[in-house]
Amino acid sequence: MADGKRRSNHDDPLPEDTAEERAVRPWINAATTVTLGLLVTLCVLSLNVRPAADDWCFIADLRKIDPVTFARHFYFKENGRFVNGLIVGIYASAGISGIVAMPIVLAISTFTAIGILVANLEQGSGVRFPTIWKALIAGVCSLALFLVQPAQYQTFFWAAGVVSHTLPPTLAAFLVVWALRCSSRASRTVCLIASFAGGAAISLTSEETAVALIAALFVLLAVRMLRQPLRRNFLTLWSGVSTIGLTVGIVILTTSPGSRSRRRMLGMETHLELNDIAGGAGDWVHVISEMITTWGYAPVLVTGLAAGSVLARNVELPISWFDKIITPALLVSAASLASMVLVRISLGRGGYLTHRVWNDFRLGFILMLAWYGFVLGAFLAKELSSRQPWLLSAWSFLLLPCAILVFLAPPVFSAGREAFTRAEAWDSQDASIRYLVSRGERSPSYTPHPIGGLVEPFSGPNKSWVRACAARYYEVPSLRPAE
Repeated sequence: MADGKRRSNHDDPLPEDTAEERAVRPWINAATTVTLGLLVTLCVLSLNVRPAADDWCFIADLRKIDPVTFARHFYFKENGRFVNGLIVGIYASAGISGIVAMPIVLAISTFTAIGILVANLEQGSGVRFPTIWKALIAGVCSLALFLVQPAQYQTFFWAAGVVSHTLPPTLAAFLVVWALRCSSRASRTVCLIASFAGGAAISLTSEETAVALIAALFVLLAVRMLRQPLRRNFLTLWSGVSTIGLTVGIVILTTSPGSRSRRRMLGMETHLELNDIAGGAGDWVHVISEMITTWGYAPVLVTGLAAGSVLARNVELPISWFDKIITPALLVSAASLASMVLVRISLGRGGYLTHRVWNDFRLGFILMLAWYGFVLGAFLAKELSSRQPWLLSAWSFLLLPCAILVFLAPPVFSAGREAFTRAEAWDSQDASIRYLVSRGERSPSYTPHPIGGLVEPFSGPNKSWVRACAARYYEVPSLRPAE
């Protein structure tokens, strides 16, 4: 290392660990171990997932038809979300094993996508992120996405909610990662084709995620045009192609027979009105104000702060302050506002209280917090380096494990305990119903076991559809409430 500065040229050998990194390594190892342990625990607890709400219908239907036929039914009859129906058809065709597997797939996908994004930050900034740091940042951000939410069960454990709201932003993150790592002409051509197709697929999986991405990409291009002449480079081209792909997917979705049928059934407006924008903006203010005042996101900010204070102490990030601070906020604001306006149109007043729809933009919000923490840590480390060089690092690594244990560990175990309790009761009742059906019972009794705000047979008024699906699941004409 020359002049105490880290090398930013990745063709040079990587620098050795600094004294600060060696000193904090035990704390980082401990924090990462706890974080990954919580993530693994969450995946193990998903083994207790049992059918609820739409699961009854999906599993019963997939016994008789294949996933492609089921996806066609989504497109022509239900809601137009062909790719959503295809993913649901794939996991639901495996029965309970499929709904158990989806949270694990989500955890692995999200952790991997965030880890690769951090690796790309390493390439572009000259900051070296050891593997342990990548794992820590990816783990903390993943746990925050899954747990710092009023609808925790619907966010992580409920397969239908995962497919419609939590997984699509992760799929978008993979497209971003791919674009950032393309270097050759051939790989960029393949990436552009995949981005167009991937954008359309995301739109046919979740329109809320799609409009959030379209808004973010438009803002990104607008910021570049205003701040400097829009140069023809690959990332600009990729942004345009992705936007076109997302828009094409939205058009296919909204013109589908299933989407038109759903709008008629719900009495939804087919055009955007000023009241929708105003109402959606009001809902957005409520959601964002709740998110930024939620202490559960503190571990994300503290993790970024710790990373910046140690890893970027002697690195000048090749990014302007506008792009460090303002651009991320603009992107997340545009994405979340567009998503909430669509929620207002589709679900009406109070639709924002369906908390799982927040997941269509929460990943971007969490990554923004981690980035802000990183930038703040790097800035403060430089300011304190000549006076109290250890103060910031000491406080960061005192707060980090405390923040993880206080804000992320309790939700893991509370959600797990709830799922385990329901699984025991559900399995016992399931065995009893199957025994009665095998003895010729045509209308077995059922005791509802609601969880995570999801509907169950006989758990409330106007739930005849879920009773009918549960009856089809057990292959009987009807169920009756237990006395």
